[in-house]
Amino acid sequence: MQEILHYSLLSWYQFIMIAIIAAISLLVAHRFHLFKRHTWDSSIGYHVFFCVILCVVTISFLAINPFFHLIFLLVVFGFIWKNILSYIKSIFNLYFSNIHMGDRIKIGDVVGRLTNINLGGMHISSDHQKTFFSFSNWKGGKIELLSEEGKVPVALNISDQEERSNEDSIFELEKRIFEFPFLTNDKIKIQTMNGEFDTKTTVSSQKYKGSLIKNIEKAGFDVEKASN
Repeated sequence: MQEILHYSLLSWYQFIMIAIIAAISLLVAHRFHLFKRHTWDSSIGYHVFFCVILCVVTISFLAINPFFHLIFLLVVFGFIWKNILSYIKSIFNLYFSNIHMGDRIKIGDVVGRLTNINLGGMHISSDHQKTFFSFSNWKGGKIELLSEEGKVPVALNISDQEERSNEDSIFELEKRIFEFPFLTNDKIKIQTMNGEFDTKTTVSSQKYKGSLIKNIEKAGFDVEKASN
């Protein structure tokens, strides 16, 4: 029993050195913009890095005296340990879901752009309101990426008015879309359904959707409907 009480893997000197290195690492990551968006409220990557540093320091603290320091941490964080675990789990879930700040997401009935993250949760802004979604209320796996930041999805139901073959229609349709200067990438999805062309792509702003439709209509196509 006496051995358990005094068992130690690290000295206080070693712990202090680890804590100093951890603090310097956070400072360097923030100061020299090691993340695309480096600030606390606008970078999921920076939150992940903070979680890793926090875990390293906590494990190092426990290693000084596992028995007493574990009891100390349980007493100090006894009322908020669930919040801390929810925060760490949620941050890693966001990171590996390829979600970025500014993306349009859906969690349950909440839909909007991810605009801010703190220790308690995330702010999701829509055209009408700003919602705070607590990490403790989020069950993993329910988040859905609707559109990436700076990318507006365009879904068009198109029919050819010039009676061209499917191959010619698709060729002309792709040409008109590829020539449009405000596409965010070269990924265009066109499916033929009952003589119509279900077309999906993305543009860099909501205001360009109308221009894309007009560009397609000039080639002899009829756009029956457009939606997000």
